[in-house]
Amino acid sequence: MPRKLKIAQGQFALINNTEQNFNLMKKFIEEAGAKECDLITLPECAYTGYSLTALELQKLAETKNDFLCRK
Repeated sequence: MPRKLKIAQGQFALINNTEQNFNLMKKFIEEAGAKECDLITLPECAYTGYSLTALELQKLAETKNDFLCRK
C-alpha cells in the first residue's frame, strides 16, 4: 500500500535581510512540523534573497556552526 506524503510550501517575499528571512523560514518549518508534514519547500535563495552583490554575499558568509547554532 502506498504511503501518503504530506507536503507544505512556505512562500514569502524575499528581502536582503538574512535574520528576517531566517525567522520566516523557521516559522514556516515549525508550522509544517506541527501539522506533521513530511516535506516543506521554501523559495529559492530564501535565506539571502536574490539581489545581493558579491561583496554583500561575502559579508554574509557564515560557518556551518554559526547557522546550526541559531535558535
